[in-house]
Amino acid sequence: MSTTNKPKAFISCSVREEDQKFNTLVEKIVRKYGFEPCGTVGRHVNYAEPIPISMKREIDRADIVVIAATKRYIQSDIKGQNQQHAIPEMLHVESGMAYYANKPTVVFAQENVNLGGFIPNITQYFIIDNNFRVQAGRQLQPFFQDLKQKIANCVQNENFKVAKNVVVGGLAAYGAWQLIKNFFSNEK
Repeated sequence: MSTTNKPKAFISCSVREEDQKFNTLVEKIVRKYGFEPCGTVGRHVNYAEPIPISMKREIDRADIVVIAATKRYIQSDIKGQNQQHAIPEMLHVESGMAYYANKPTVVFAQENVNLGGFIPNITQYFIIDNNFRVQAGRQLQPFFQDLKQKIANCVQNENFKVAKNVVVGGLAAYGAWQLIKNFFSNEK
């Protein structure tokens, strides 16, 4: 977990003006449940480097990834049938980065938005209707509590690994010192 009091939530979202109301609502929800929104390239940070490098850096710094899935494209099959709204391609990229960085991920999707095949298989998602209400909103509290517990467990496991490495390193140094001491005392 980050060194601040609140865990950090990388917000993966469109930076288009028409999506700002939705993004603001998602950030408000995230704050309500004790997370600090951060990391969005073009919204929270801007670096003089390729965007995917910035995205990876900010995802690595975050405790969780929150995807604000808004409509960007109209998608249809090859025959022009089954039209649906799809999300921006960078949300797919960031969700893949989050998955491979072992970051817990949650999605807030606009109503009637196709999330693709990958995102629904890696995480829980919540639909926000056209009136900006979260469907199944009662599930948010236990979901975010579970996320905080998982983050705390990861921190505890990391602290245990560090402590174990210190102890093992200390014992190795002590053993090496004893070997050197015995070697030189036997030389006399």
